[in-house]
Amino acid sequence: MSASGATVFMEPTPLVRLGNELAAVRSAVQQEELRILEELSRLVAAYYDEIRQDLEVLGELDFIIAKGHFSSELRANPPIFSDEGYLVIKRGRHPLLKGDVVPLDIRLGQDFDCLVITGPNTGGKTVALKTIGLLVVMAQSGLHIPAGEGTVLPYLQNIFADIGDEQSIEQSLSTFSGHMTNIVRILQGAGKGSLVILDELGAGTDPEQGAALGMAILENLINKGALMIVTTHFSELKVFAHTRPRVENASVEFNSKTLRPTFRLSVGVPGESNAFEIAGRLGLTPTVIDRARGLLNPEHRELSDLIRHLKEDQFAASSERVEAERLRTEMEDLKERVQREKKKLHEKQKDIMARAHEEARELVRTARREAEQLMRTLREDVRSKDAQAGLEGAQEIRRRLSNLTEKIDEKIAVREVVPEGEIPDSVEPGELVIIPRFQQDGYVLTHSNSGGDVLVQVGVMKLNLPLKELRRSKSKKQEQIQSSTAAKDHVITRNASVPAEFDFRGSRVEDGLRDVDKYLDAAYLAGMNNVSLIHGKGTGALRDAVRKYLDKHPFVSSYRCGDYYEGGTGVTIVKFK
Repeated sequence: MSASGATVFMEPTPLVRLGNELAAVRSAVQQEELRILEELSRLVAAYYDEIRQDLEVLGELDFIIAKGHFSSELRANPPIFSDEGYLVIKRGRHPLLKGDVVPLDIRLGQDFDCLVITGPNTGGKTVALKTIGLLVVMAQSGLHIPAGEGTVLPYLQNIFADIGDEQSIEQSLSTFSGHMTNIVRILQGAGKGSLVILDELGAGTDPEQGAALGMAILENLINKGALMIVTTHFSELKVFAHTRPRVENASVEFNSKTLRPTFRLSVGVPGESNAFEIAGRLGLTPTVIDRARGLLNPEHRELSDLIRHLKEDQFAASSERVEAERLRTEMEDLKERVQREKKKLHEKQKDIMARAHEEARELVRTARREAEQLMRTLREDVRSKDAQAGLEGAQEIRRRLSNLTEKIDEKIAVREVVPEGEIPDSVEPGELVIIPRFQQDGYVLTHSNSGGDVLVQVGVMKLNLPLKELRRSKSKKQEQIQSSTAAKDHVITRNASVPAEFDFRGSRVEDGLRDVDKYLDAAYLAGMNNVSLIHGKGTGALRDAVRKYLDKHPFVSSYRCGDYYEGGTGVTIVKFK
């Protein structure tokens, strides 16, 4: 019966024994489980130290693998740590921002120890502070950071931050009081080896007194040797950063045309709050904004104008620097392309020389075979005649052919040797010289410079070559041209001697391709830009073979079918690189 008497429990007598047995068995099972666990615990306890060490190692490995996955997800890089106490972040990104993030470039601790960032609201000042703070803390914790290669960070003892509004009704803290509470703690602990991050320094009180207090705080931290990054709207702190050693201005850019921030950080130029522009974008009437401009202190207006001009000058200089970098890249690409083309020309020249030598040797072999055949014929002819006279005639023919063979071989050997000649001590513009490396003649365009290099025109190319790579021309020594103008006239003459059209209609494919190859070489060296290849319509076999050949030609930039008035499909217009 229950304690209240409201419930009565009944158990049939036949089940009592079974219930007692079940309870006894359950107790026995529990006792056996406890015994097994105690036995296993005794076995494990013997390896307590080893198991604890394994757990520590596994935990460390798990942490390392997690850092690797995190680094891969953020596309992060390992920073470089410096004992010299300076900070350089290249293309840093906030680790929590997604999508198309504007990277941050910043330096601190080399030319200056304090960076004062100014600019409009919603311009990215606080995001810049948080990005720098998070990247430094991540690096100090052994993590890779979402920044570019070459990022350098210092070893830090402390990192202090006052970011956000710490006002509290419960603790009777206003905005200013909340900031000051944090700053007092920072001033007590900051020193050399510390990074201090302050957002909206001096805000929440009278602007004049807040600016003065902010300058005093910065001076105190500078004297203690701390690194600082500060944001503010006070013009007095901009002037302080401009005049105080080891302090530098920076700004987050604002596009006054689109009235939107660009989120780019510019070091060296203070920013404007752009309160009037932002208020107008948010809907404030132009009448109120114009009246506000009229109420500005004249000194503030002059400072705003000065900042605007500085930023315009900086933007112009940045644009010119970008353009100069683009031109430099183009010049490097052009230089590499010229080097490749020069190498291709050299390889092609070697191939042509090798084919010419082989053709000459084949001619000699053919002549020898014909001579042997002639001698056999002579032997058969002179059996019934004067055998001695016929044999002497045949031997004379063979002797002449052998002499011819030796002369041809000598010519081939001479062509394979680098031409010899006098290395000039000096040259004059317009002088004809030999360039053994390219096996070409060239015209000197300038006197040699201090390094011993001269500008030489070879075909349509102008090359800077050292004097030791030139040889005086012997065959045309008396035909020296006295000015670089004559050298240019030579190119113009060559240009005029090559027609703009090449007609090879009716040629066989093999013969036509050989003639096209010679024509394209001549036209390219003559400095022509476009030429027309007239192959006709016919079956289209010659046209297809020519265009397949043009796809692989090193001098050809593009080609197209001729227009109706140019000859249609019977003509291919070629454009050179």
